[in-house]
Amino acid sequence: MANAKKASRRTTSAILRMEAAKAGVERKAKANAKAAKNSTLLYPRALLEALTDRIHNSQWRSALQVFGLLRKQQWYQPNTEIYIKLLVMLGRCRQHEKAHILFQMMLKERCHVTVEAYTAVLAAYGRNGCLEKAFSILEEMKAIPHCQPNIFTYTILMKSCVELGHFDHVNRLLSEMSRAGVRPNFVTYNTIVGGFGKAGMFEEMENVLSHMLESHDCKPDVWTMNSTIGAFGNRGQIEKMEKWYENFHSIGIQPDATTFNTLINSYGKHCLYEKMTSVMEKMQNFYFSWTIVTYNTVINAYGRVGEIKKMENFLNLMLSEGMKPNRITLCSLVSAYSKGGIFHKITKIVRQMENSKIVPDTPFFNSVLDAYQRAGNMAEMEHVFQKMIDTGCQPDKITFATMNKAYLSEVQSSSMASASTSENEITNPFEGFAPSTSSKRMKTSPYDVFINHRGPDVKHTLAMALYDTLSAMRLRVFLDSKELETGDFLPREIKEAMHNAELHIAIFSEKYAESPWCLAELSFMLKTGTPIVPVFYYVDPADIRWVNKGKGVYAPSFLEHEEKGRYTPEMLQEWKKALYEASFYRGHIITNKE
Repeated sequence: MANAKKASRRTTSAILRMEAAKAGVERKAKANAKAAKNSTLLYPRALLEALTDRIHNSQWRSALQVFGLLRKQQWYQPNTEIYIKLLVMLGRCRQHEKAHILFQMMLKERCHVTVEAYTAVLAAYGRNGCLEKAFSILEEMKAIPHCQPNIFTYTILMKSCVELGHFDHVNRLLSEMSRAGVRPNFVTYNTIVGGFGKAGMFEEMENVLSHMLESHDCKPDVWTMNSTIGAFGNRGQIEKMEKWYENFHSIGIQPDATTFNTLINSYGKHCLYEKMTSVMEKMQNFYFSWTIVTYNTVINAYGRVGEIKKMENFLNLMLSEGMKPNRITLCSLVSAYSKGGIFHKITKIVRQMENSKIVPDTPFFNSVLDAYQRAGNMAEMEHVFQKMIDTGCQPDKITFATMNKAYLSEVQSSSMASASTSENEITNPFEGFAPSTSSKRMKTSPYDVFINHRGPDVKHTLAMALYDTLSAMRLRVFLDSKELETGDFLPREIKEAMHNAELHIAIFSEKYAESPWCLAELSFMLKTGTPIVPVFYYVDPADIRWVNKGKGVYAPSFLEHEEKGRYTPEMLQEWKKALYEASFYRGHIITNKE
């Protein structure tokens, strides 16, 4: 027993060393280097338990590290079951490339490959939208006698198809199943019903429901009922929802907690509060307690329409029941307080989140950012944004849209104040960015804002988010290929757009300096005298400030430009000077401290 405990501690130590090394904690890794020599003689049970725990919690990075350690053991033997568990986890975590590598490793180790292993790989591709690859796996399975696709294979692939809106594949798969003698089960039909319902294809959904009602071995169940009433309820077809609820009830399907919560959500979303309250009472009559989902649904329903007191009453009732708010609860509260202008309570919620065990996610941060944007509190907004980056939450299009809207509002307010323009003279808060016919230079370009960026880094993320946000504000935005048509002479069009734009936005990404076009545009932008808003995207201003001294992330790019000799020393020096000057402009810093 003592040896087992000692081996368990040694196993845990080795795993922690690997995770620390991945996180960049080299000091600890070196300190434990001596103990790591014994990592090939770890206790099997402890190591397998560590792997199982990580798979269960979907900690795919750590799980793969532990598996790598397991394969180094002297007692290791390739195990098909372990590979399948890892493949399923990777599919669940949308890591199809890692799943592919692991599957190839499984083949290389000559494991017995089963239909379950192939299905797990197929599911990983399907979940990531790689339907072409998923179908190729299906064809590969058909060619292997002992790995013929089964009902689970077809159902999983069908689920991926309907989730991605490829409903044309549904009949194809059903036909293939019929030819192969694979009979659909109620899970298969429920998958199709759910897909049609979410897409609003109610006629097709009802056809499948009718088929299920007529069949002998694929009768609808409570999942079918919940999916159906949820589909109609979300689209506001309340009468249809109620009709199908009665239909299901008439054939003996009893509601569960999810059924009641679905009805509550549908009624609350469409302000039918009397019916919502009636369902809540009925839920208790069926001996179902109100769950956190129930409370969150009601809190969101009242908060959405500004019924703050009713919302808080249910919040207090939830707390009295011993239930703690989760991310969804807090997100609904922030949204409600934001719309009601009760901003001091939002700050309290943020502090509550920081002092609790609740891990914030991107939607929560977005709701808080939107609240501070409405309040015009840029300082608090930037603090929350930095907190978002520090906690590892990935900003999305909504995040950038909110930040950009707030920053442009602030810039516009400053411009209006400096021009001594009264509020009554400008009805559009961004009118100051529009081209003025009284300007000293004639405006021939149709653009108000020019976005300088390196396409491969940010075109489809931050740059596109900026473009969409500013366009929605009725500003005319230049985003190179999005606005240039075939046959345009790029340098002339770009120079004209930069020269006449009222605002320049420069996005400094990690590989920005690899593009001579970006550098040339920046230099030209500075010469025009037009205001520039820099966005330091995972780049510190210091990295571009001291490039002239061969420092920072941009130094290697300039060294490469010099070695190729395509640009004169004078031109390179001009670009370095432009970067140095731009580094002092006030703008956004988006960085990850890790």
